[in-house]
Amino acid sequence: MSLEEEIAINQFGQGALSEADMLGSFTQLDASTQRKQFVRLYLYVTSHKLTASDIDQALAACSLTTEDPVNTYLNLPYLKVGSRGVLYIPHTEEPPEGDLAKPYTVLLYVFRVNYQRRYAEEKDNSTMWWYRDFSTNETAQAILDTHHRLTEEIYANASFRSEFMTMAKLWHAHDLLVKASHQDPPPTEPQTHFDFVRYDEISYDPSWAKASQRMQACALLRSSVEKALLKQYGLDINEIRRLTLDVISRHMQEMYSSGIYDG
Repeated sequence: MSLEEEIAINQFGQGALSEADMLGSFTQLDASTQRKQFVRLYLYVTSHKLTASDIDQALAACSLTTEDPVNTYLNLPYLKVGSRGVLYIPHTEEPPEGDLAKPYTVLLYVFRVNYQRRYAEEKDNSTMWWYRDFSTNETAQAILDTHHRLTEEIYANASFRSEFMTMAKLWHAHDLLVKASHQDPPPTEPQTHFDFVRYDEISYDPSWAKASQRMQACALLRSSVEKALLKQYGLDINEIRRLTLDVISRHMQEMYSSGIYDG
């Protein structure tokens, strides 16, 4: 999730942005981009410790019953703290009525209820930017300005350039494999001859294994770079991780004209 997206969601949590503001931006996106932004929001919301009360209040705010298909689609009963359910990300299934706007709205309200509970506890003591007062646009702009300045500084640091370029190449190669796996195969003539392979051949070099290996390598390198940046800048680890991702994305844009958050 980009910093701009996360700021907007936290502004909604505080009431600085309305449901209409959020949906207005969301519904202007094409279907593919909506899906990706929806999944990013789903992962962001579920990264917080949601209680049963959070979910119940959000459902009430959206006038949604527990039997509503959207409730099932979002797997809300299994997101609360202590649930033994399996986290399920609705990233490919079609939403009820074929429209993501309603599930997206419900997620926003789940986040808002949870956020306001945390905000009441943390706002006077926390140094985290997401608990700052967003009643004015200056707060959000100051956060963005600081982040962009640090991104440029890290990008320009020659000591990390080769590491970031390597991560950009690994990430891009992974994206290509994922996109290729989602493409429909071209129509072919009916197959009459079949070549069989052994199990050891399947496990040796499938495309998904290549993708996994690249991201594992990228993750190891990211961890090393983040530790170095953490020591150098002394920021919160979440801020360091975002800076690292944005610098990787900057290199991807330059090399391949497509970054981490595109689409």
